[in-house]
Amino acid sequence: MDIRDNKKIRHTKMKHTALKATASAILSLNAEVVMADPCSTIISDFSTAICTFTAPNSSVTVANTGTVGGVLMTAYNPSVNSFILVESGGTINNSGTSGAGANGIAMQNSSLTNGLANSGIINAIGTGLLIGNGTAIQGGLSNNGTIRSSSGNFSGISILSHSAITGDITNQGSITAVGGNALLLSLSEINGDISNSGIIESTSGGGIASVNEGNILGTISNTGTIHGAQGILLRSNSQVSGSISNSGIINGDDTSIYLSSSTLSGGLSNSGTISGGVYGILSTTQVTINGAISNSGTISGGDYGISSTSNSTIAGGISNSGIIQGGTAAINIANASDVGNIDILGKTARIIGAVQASNTDLTITNGAEFTSEGDYAVNNFNINQNAVFNMANNIIASSSVNNSGTLAVADSLRIITGAYTQNTGALFQTNVSSTTNYGQLAVTGVADLSQSGDIYAQIEPNSSLHLGDVLFNVINSGSTLPLPTNGFNVSTNSFIWGFTAALNNAGTGVDLTTAINPEASAVCQGAYCQGAANAIMGQVAAGNSVFGSYSTLSSASALQTAASQATSELTNENVQMIQLITRAVVDIVPMWSSLRGKSAGDAMFYQPGKVWLKPYGASMTQNERNTVNGFNATAYGAVIGKDVELNNDGLFGGAFAAGGDNMHGKSVLSGQSINSNAYQGMLYGAKKLPNQVYFAGQGLVGYENNNTNRSIPLYTSTATGAYHSWFTNIRAETGWSTTAFSPNLVLTPEIDASYVFINQGSYQESGSPMALSIANNNNSSLVLGAYANAAYHLTTLKNQHDDIALTGYAGIAGDVMNSQPQIMSTFVASGTSFSTFGVQFNEVVFRGGAGLSITGPTKPFTIELNYDVQAGNNAYSGIGAATIKYKL
Repeated sequence: MDIRDNKKIRHTKMKHTALKATASAILSLNAEVVMADPCSTIISDFSTAICTFTAPNSSVTVANTGTVGGVLMTAYNPSVNSFILVESGGTINNSGTSGAGANGIAMQNSSLTNGLANSGIINAIGTGLLIGNGTAIQGGLSNNGTIRSSSGNFSGISILSHSAITGDITNQGSITAVGGNALLLSLSEINGDISNSGIIESTSGGGIASVNEGNILGTISNTGTIHGAQGILLRSNSQVSGSISNSGIINGDDTSIYLSSSTLSGGLSNSGTISGGVYGILSTTQVTINGAISNSGTISGGDYGISSTSNSTIAGGISNSGIIQGGTAAINIANASDVGNIDILGKTARIIGAVQASNTDLTITNGAEFTSEGDYAVNNFNINQNAVFNMANNIIASSSVNNSGTLAVADSLRIITGAYTQNTGALFQTNVSSTTNYGQLAVTGVADLSQSGDIYAQIEPNSSLHLGDVLFNVINSGSTLPLPTNGFNVSTNSFIWGFTAALNNAGTGVDLTTAINPEASAVCQGAYCQGAANAIMGQVAAGNSVFGSYSTLSSASALQTAASQATSELTNENVQMIQLITRAVVDIVPMWSSLRGKSAGDAMFYQPGKVWLKPYGASMTQNERNTVNGFNATAYGAVIGKDVELNNDGLFGGAFAAGGDNMHGKSVLSGQSINSNAYQGMLYGAKKLPNQVYFAGQGLVGYENNNTNRSIPLYTSTATGAYHSWFTNIRAETGWSTTAFSPNLVLTPEIDASYVFINQGSYQESGSPMALSIANNNNSSLVLGAYANAAYHLTTLKNQHDDIALTGYAGIAGDVMNSQPQIMSTFVASGTSFSTFGVQFNEVVFRGGAGLSITGPTKPFTIELNYDVQAGNNAYSGIGAATIKYKL
């Protein structure tokens, strides 16, 4: 059936419009018998009269100051260098009555050797430029200005009645008409190309119309805009020996490109926009296109994108890497038409709408990725090697669907009416969410899997599967399925899930049964993420869809990374930061710097009653240790204190510290961070004993507010939480000072013990499906250390001069309690509790430092600069401080 039957009235109007435009032009040509004065060679004055281009002139130029009512050339053939030129600023304006003398330029039975060019304005109520009755123009037509027919069924340019243009017609300006065609060719020839980069437009006629054996011995190319009832019209035995190419806009109120009873020797290519109210491209009634319709742009029609009807031939077929769209059908090929093939190329091609082409093959070419957006009725539907076809609609195949690549069905049932063959190397893909939501392919004919039984199960992020679930009839045939020669091979994107395939009891369908990959349970074996991985695996196997995204991970390393990011591991390492800030406060309070490396009678006992202020900064890097990825951290703060003298050989004081710290995880934990604010109160004291022995001690209590951020890339979300900690530190130290080599060099061996207890409160995260609830936990450490301290006094205190001393120390320390941080967590979404351990500090560490002390015994100020380091257990930390003492 001719699909245009319900459009007869519309297409009758199209034909009548073209006929009326042609008839109007011929009537106007035959009526152009006005007697007029001869044209000047150069028209630079203003006149509304029509002039005649005649002997002895060989050219007429309308200069940029000139205006004339029209130019008439009848039976005049200048031999050489003849042309008509309208310069920029020049005007031909014919506003006379319709009929005789209504055209802008009219040429009858005449010739030009050097063409016709317009950069000005040619305006007429008849035809803007009328060429007829055997007129011959060499050198082509060029328009950079305006050529306009402003009324009636007249055309902007008409080339009629056995006339010929040798050379190109180029338009960079505008060619327009109201009722006729913008550019009309009838019973005439253009021996060259039509090239448009401007505007060719008709209100109700065609943009470019070649009718009644119009012959274009070249190409039609458009980079501008062509618009009309039909953008381009070829009909009634018209021919184009080259091709039609568009990288601009061709728009038709009815049809964008309309071909009827005509020949296009080349192809039709589009990288721009071709759009029509009814048809994008219509080929009907004995049309021959010897090339292909090739689209990388957009071809659309209100009803049909591309339609070929009534014995039309498109020898090169249709190839699409762009968009073809139609409301009724994107592509319609009548049974009586011959279209070589429909080819889909690349990864961005779309066909929006149905394809009705039951005698034509459609091929998804090598390397293409394509998704259907309408039902298909074709002869053979071919999926080439390395091609992917996402079957989102149904297919009617007169012959067969032949798969040599990938045929994928999402979570629905799709039907092939006809046969299906899965060739060697091909596979069928089903997208799986649950036992009631997975891709199925039903084949009404024979489904031949004998060459390939490859099936790929694409697990969806929201999947809900249970161990042993069965997906019935993933592929179903209208008859018994032949078993694959090499058996079924089911692969999947999931490292957790596996599938086995078997025929159903009737032998007509393929069923898939779920199984857990045993290797998935071992990805975090012995690592800090083991507890989280086991909890995740349990929820996946239980069918908890919240955990379905883990099913989409395709490798052991991906699952291990995701399980690691599911832990709140950095909360463990915050224990190290608390230990660091207690050292930052304790190691360099005034009593230590006063006693280390100084002989009896040094500054501490010369200046009781000091107020002191100490700002500090610290950094720490923990590299990977016992599978934990580590972190980077910084801390900062200030301490203010005051001490008093006790019985001339003792010291007692108190201090308050406030500061902050931030931590960022490393490697796969780089998305985790903790920002904290800490407050500490402390008491300290020192006692000088006989024989240059001293004893010192301190105790502190601290409180910390912590804000956590944990990025979870698998869920593109961030879990946030907040908790508090409290901690205490008790420290004791004893040492003995003696001079060596010189009275100015003081050595002090020392031992100390430091006990730290930390309680981290419980908290619950929010902001992510993988949020955790973390239980409170405790951690303790007892660090024993032994150090050698030295101080070299650049001046001597005995003369009561200012003392400048260089200090330094080195030693080792170790945690004898060997307590490893560990927290218990539970996924808010469900599941059992699991543990996550942190870095274990079970090796001896090196500690050392250097400082500069400037002390004035008779002056109120003392300044000390210190930098302390610790290295060991694959970690490094440094603390810098400046202490300012003031004696009241």
